[in-house]
Amino acid sequence: HVKPIQHFGQDLVSNGIALCKIHHWALDRGAIGLSSDFKILVSPKLNGHKSEKFFHDYSNLELFIPRSDSKTLNLKNINYHFDYIFQK
Repeated sequence: HVKPIQHFGQDLVSNGIALCKIHHWALDRGAIGLSSDFKILVSPKLNGHKSEKFFHDYSNLELFIPRSDSKTLNLKNINYHFDYIFQK
């Protein structure tokens, strides 16, 4: 979930992205986030062994966005994650 359920985010396709376990954990903790133009953000606070390989190499890459408007990520949820969860 981009906007977590515990933050009153909805359990909808428009509030989620498919991630592996590592990147799911990173999104939940604000180590990675999303920009309003659907690009991957990596927190400047993230560092350590293999952070380049698993995170920084993906910085600013665009997400694959479904063609259906009903399944596109909700920008309000992306902005919420950036404002309250992403580690700036």
